[in-house]
Amino acid sequence: MATLSLFPVRDFRVLFGLRWRQFKDSAVYWLRVLGYEPGGRALMQAGYVLYLAGIGALWLLMMWGWAYSQAEGIANNLAPATVVDLLNLLPVIVLVAQVWTMVGALRSTPLKLSFPDMAYIAGSPIARSIPVLLGFLRTILGRMFLFGAVAALLAVAIIPGAANAGPASLRAAGAAALLLLLTWALAWLLGISRLAFIRLSNWPLLWVAPLLLLALAYVYPAAVLWPGQALILAIFGVAPVWLFPALLLIALVLVVAFVWLGNRINMIHAADESAIYARISALGLMAYRDPRLQARIRLQSSSAARSPWFKLPKTTGFSTLVFRALLSYVRHPFMLLTSFAWGAAITILAVWI
Repeated sequence: MATLSLFPVRDFRVLFGLRWRQFKDSAVYWLRVLGYEPGGRALMQAGYVLYLAGIGALWLLMMWGWAYSQAEGIANNLAPATVVDLLNLLPVIVLVAQVWTMVGALRSTPLKLSFPDMAYIAGSPIARSIPVLLGFLRTILGRMFLFGAVAALLAVAIIPGAANAGPASLRAAGAAALLLLLTWALAWLLGISRLAFIRLSNWPLLWVAPLLLLALAYVYPAAVLWPGQALILAIFGVAPVWLFPALLLIALVLVVAFVWLGNRINMIHAADESAIYARISALGLMAYRDPRLQARIRLQSSSAARSPWFKLPKTTGFSTLVFRALLSYVRHPFMLLTSFAWGAAITILAVWI
């Protein structure tokens, strides 16, 4: 009975059907960008979709082959001292990525809700553990493939010889996928705990806690840097037999823990913290064509939470424009940094041309 209450199958079918319809609508939207016409002949449009899928698969294979060959070239030219330095730095990079993930989950809920989700899910009587689990799966699956591919290329780049690089890349991809699953499961446990226990949300500096792991790495490196060291052992094929099953078991325990806590979350707080995500996702293609829209939305949200800085002086004429521009840059320094970055990039491009 406890298992059924934790994971009601009927609610799962209902929400999975909703997610599937949302996925089809999103797929149709992006296919229309590539020339797909939903109202056209069904057979011709199905063939066009297959054509696009084939082109995409061929492009991915070509890009993977090119990246793999580049990694092999790096392995043949990489000095042994550089390999040692890279292996010493890899556990630190893994730790920084893990801390960054946990900080993000503590600053804002990992359960991101779009405007349709707020309308159909937040106020429905569906079990809260179901959107939590499906949201986690939707977040983690693509990242596992991406970071697994990056780890595989890294293994090829540091191990010369095609005979050794192939098995090392597979081991690296599996270890990276499991470490990513473990990291995101822990991050979701921390983030869902904020929604389940409202008192934790009242601690504004709770997200600083994972940063203590960076300081702990200098004192007890073996206790903090073991994920990166486990990845190195997997790359060279000297990892213990129990390493992969242990990582998978710990990750599954963390998943069960935050799914269980998911039944206690407050969807109102999840909707409030998902406001920026919902506004950006509603932009569709414009969110990627014009990144300034995303920056403007984030600036508006951050500015709404605090009182405005300074005041516009009482001036007239040209000085009003100057003071208004200065006040805008003081209140939104990111806009000034963006202007400097664009100016520097355009200058470098003009000189290169």
